[in-house]
Amino acid sequence: MARILVVDDERSMRITLQEFLCDDGHYVQVAGDAETALETLGNESFDVVVSDIILPRTSGVELLEQIREKSPDIQVIMMTGEPTVDTAASAVRSGAVDYLLKPIGKREILRAVANAARVKELSEEKQRLERANRRYQENLEQLIDDRTRALRESESRLMEAQRIGRIGNWEWDSRHDALYWSEQMCRLFGLATGEAPTSCAQHLELVTEEDRQTYREAIQHTLRTGEDFELEHSAVRPKQNEHVVIWVRGNVRLNASGEAIGIHGTAQDITERKQAEEQIQTSLEEKEVLLQEVHHRVKNNLAVISGLLDLQSRTEKAPSVREALQTSRMRIQAMSSIHEQLYGSLSLAQVDMAEYMSQLVSTIRASYGADRLELELLFAGVHLDLDTAIPCGLIVNELFTNSLKHAFPVAPGDIPSEKAPQNRVFVSLQPVDTNYELIVRDNGKGLGASFQVEATGSLGLRIVRMLAQQLKGNLEHRCVDGTEFRLLFPIRKLTGRDDAPSPRDAGK
Repeated sequence: MARILVVDDERSMRITLQEFLCDDGHYVQVAGDAETALETLGNESFDVVVSDIILPRTSGVELLEQIREKSPDIQVIMMTGEPTVDTAASAVRSGAVDYLLKPIGKREILRAVANAARVKELSEEKQRLERANRRYQENLEQLIDDRTRALRESESRLMEAQRIGRIGNWEWDSRHDALYWSEQMCRLFGLATGEAPTSCAQHLELVTEEDRQTYREAIQHTLRTGEDFELEHSAVRPKQNEHVVIWVRGNVRLNASGEAIGIHGTAQDITERKQAEEQIQTSLEEKEVLLQEVHHRVKNNLAVISGLLDLQSRTEKAPSVREALQTSRMRIQAMSSIHEQLYGSLSLAQVDMAEYMSQLVSTIRASYGADRLELELLFAGVHLDLDTAIPCGLIVNELFTNSLKHAFPVAPGDIPSEKAPQNRVFVSLQPVDTNYELIVRDNGKGLGASFQVEATGSLGLRIVRMLAQQLKGNLEHRCVDGTEFRLLFPIRKLTGRDDAPSPRDAGK
């Protein structure tokens, strides 16, 4: 909707045009002469003025000139019933947007007003854009200064970071064999800026002979496939006659057609880091040798204690004393076998429970002559740290020994009758969600419905309870078709270098 002022000294023309425009949804005011029109324009804002050229006292052209002077955004349409070339030319020169001949039809006036309103909209949009453009131009110089200053500061920080990190950047144009080195890149090789190599061949001359071909092949592969490369190489500082270790990265540069035109990348002096790594590795290997020797000596000491207990048991006549000594000896062997395994293991941080438990239960079964016992073990893929593996081993030692000693009517080493059921023991350790589940189950005679682990006077089961608490676990038992003990304890994150080779294997 447009706001329109109709100016004509003929009342019928004013009313007719007002009706035409109001029917089309426009806001319309009317005036009979130029003076009234100017007064109305001073009180209200309008988009379009439709004025007759011939008005009393002041002509329509003069009115148009005054409107253009005071409100240049208002679009003026001139009307006349006595058209001449001079009046038309005068109206156009004064800035009329359109020129209509009376009598004027509804379609004609609506078209002219719509065009004038559109011209006003475009004029206002043009002015808005011009104002925005002026503001942008006023701020552009300041913006350029700010960006230039920020870029210089960023470049300065980058150069400082490269200096501290001993990182240089380089760029090679493979089409012209033109090589660019940054200032920090030159420092890595002990060169002044003017002494930097200018070709790939000159750069490769600074790479040691044993790494030169590898570097050359990496560059060729990147140009051929577009894949990035990273490699470590030794280089020479020619002026200082020093060797340095450089870590270099390269990315292919492509033109608009996707063709490789060169490589750019970074290089970092990692000499000090490599020296520190070698010192740490040497120190670590020394400590691993010492730790391995500790395990070896602990194993030997435990073996000596086990042997003494065995000798003592042979001299004792009381069966209860002999049994107590042998039970203690089995507990010591349960701990000793872990140290024995770690001594020959590739890792000093974790115990392979499948290997450890197989050895442990085999030793116990052999000591009781239980060759006919049907034994099922499930430990595949489980590895525990030493602080967890030892309590687990002792728990299995106590529960498995109890099964062999008390679960079966026929002694494990005796030959059962044909009708007697097969003696079976199941031992497993498997992860369950965020816990490990340890199970020792037999198909023996059971402990009875009234049995309570907390109330038992058995030393072995008291040891099991204490070890379960040490593992922060929950110990349960049930006596259905035999006896089953189930321990659920949280998984501990393994620490240390799990994949570290033993010192024994490191020298192979």
